[in-house]
Amino acid sequence: MPLGAVAAAPELDSPEALLARISKAVQLQNTADILKDLKSLARHPRPIEVADALRSLSPAAFSEIVRSLEPSRLGANADATHGLRLQPGIGQFSAVASVADQYGVRKIYKDAFQSLTIILGLRCYHGRKPSFSDYMVLLKCAGASSNVEAAKIVWHTMMKGENVTSRHGLAYTEFFKVRFLTEPMYIQNDLALYRLRQRNASGRRKRFARTNAFYPLERLRMAISVNKRESYGRASWSPTHDLHRLLSIPRPIRRIEKYIVRHGKVVDEDFLCTYLIASAQAGSFKAMIGVLWRVWKIRIDDIRDHRNATIAGGVEISDPLFKPTERLLGAVVHAFGSMGNVLLAGKLMHFISQRYRITIPPETWSLLLEWTYVHSTTPATKEWKIMLDPNRAVRAEDALSVWETMVSEPYSIKPNFKDTDIHVKSLIGAGRLGEAWDAIQSNRAEYDSLVAEVERCFFETMYPSPPPSSISRHKRLQAKQHTTWYSIHSWCHQWLREAGNRLRLQPEASARIIPQFVDELREFLSDPITYTTPGGTVRIANEDVNRKARWAMRIVRSPPTLLRVPDRSRPKAVDPQIADGDEVRIKSQLEEAHMLSYDNMPIMIRRNTKRM
Repeated sequence: MPLGAVAAAPELDSPEALLARISKAVQLQNTADILKDLKSLARHPRPIEVADALRSLSPAAFSEIVRSLEPSRLGANADATHGLRLQPGIGQFSAVASVADQYGVRKIYKDAFQSLTIILGLRCYHGRKPSFSDYMVLLKCAGASSNVEAAKIVWHTMMKGENVTSRHGLAYTEFFKVRFLTEPMYIQNDLALYRLRQRNASGRRKRFARTNAFYPLERLRMAISVNKRESYGRASWSPTHDLHRLLSIPRPIRRIEKYIVRHGKVVDEDFLCTYLIASAQAGSFKAMIGVLWRVWKIRIDDIRDHRNATIAGGVEISDPLFKPTERLLGAVVHAFGSMGNVLLAGKLMHFISQRYRITIPPETWSLLLEWTYVHSTTPATKEWKIMLDPNRAVRAEDALSVWETMVSEPYSIKPNFKDTDIHVKSLIGAGRLGEAWDAIQSNRAEYDSLVAEVERCFFETMYPSPPPSSISRHKRLQAKQHTTWYSIHSWCHQWLREAGNRLRLQPEASARIIPQFVDELREFLSDPITYTTPGGTVRIANEDVNRKARWAMRIVRSPPTLLRVPDRSRPKAVDPQIADGDEVRIKSQLEEAHMLSYDNMPIMIRRNTKRM
């Protein structure tokens, strides 16, 4: 190229060429290429030409393209982290966290939703209205991107269309799932971020029933919020609010339920299970036990003491729409577990399984184990301690009890790595450090075999013209390897902290045991390796990880959050002589006999912290 010449811009593909490639990818079931070319089509600089090209597609061909991006198919075929939970801290060690945005939502689902929204809009440019199935795929994509506001817009657009009369109960069930994020995919496989907080259980948000418990709960919430690095679990359309708080409003659930009953929509067991989970997120325990009694005549006796409560009732259902299945077992565990009633969840699971002769699937056992562990962690136990609720105060021993039941006869469940992760953390939390050490070593052997499998798959991708399946398999194995490494790293960090606390009065044992642990698992520890002894804090340079990451001190800014404080510009006078304590708005000087009071106003705060 001559000096000073300008390189020509790459030639842009025409909409017809992109559609041809998309149609070929649909025939080959290549979901990754479909999404890639559809994104290019949605972002094409000549949208009118794109609309003209889309008009030439038949409704069946267009719907087939849209169905190819359904989240269940898209995740299974194109998402390397499908089914994995990305912990917030993994971004400090691995690039696998780049598949999610700052709110912890997978970018692939956000891209699919944005692209489909644009394509459906261009399809409507020439009067080609999307079909009912097209809207349902778009609704599911909104749920997979954890965007409740976008889901409501899609639903209202459907209601204004010509398909209103053809909708049935299945559509309302799917909207319920998306509107209240009741599926694991919709909450990014992270149950801990969406558990019910007691701070959100009050129906009237501006007034808390127990004022003596409100301020401790608020201090706990602020302590967690202002010390976070990431915005995981926040609403993307309202970053100052946690998504679990927006989902805990009970009024939308009741409004949709009344609409379905009023218009006689046909519902089934799937809808009732979704309603159970949504009611649990809103803290409506009465609605949950009401559904169990009205439909299946299941009641809970002695509800004041969950450890001694008994389950009774249960009638045979002749209607196939409401016949209990494995779905009901999972919904009961998910609903009661998210509220902290894990003891009742386990009893209901066993009762329904025996009463209706349903085999408990491994996924339901994993769900019960995870909810038990989530509510045995420090933030949850502090909340129930503040609320003086012993029924929901569980310990690490309860999670270990669930583990021992599921892996022993007659269930003999083979645990997955997520279950093993909870088991090891529960062992450490219960102070059983020796058993935890053995479990970490056994999982290290599995990690080494996983590394060898990743290397073998990598060599397959180095062949000339490797098949796409080998490339996607290598990416999935690599993501699994990184998440496994971070889990073992978290175990080691938690083990060292717990060992430092428990062995502080045994200097001889501390000087012998902890260095041996560090020497065996050095490759999973950060640099520097830090632990406490009776003589002080020990820091050891770890040369094994210097090649992976270099730690540096920097300023970390926490996500913004809202705090309600007294508004000094709006004083009120509360007359103590009135029995009801009526509040009287004043505009002039306050009388001496009155007590000062103020309205509350929200302020946004965030914190800057210097950290490694």
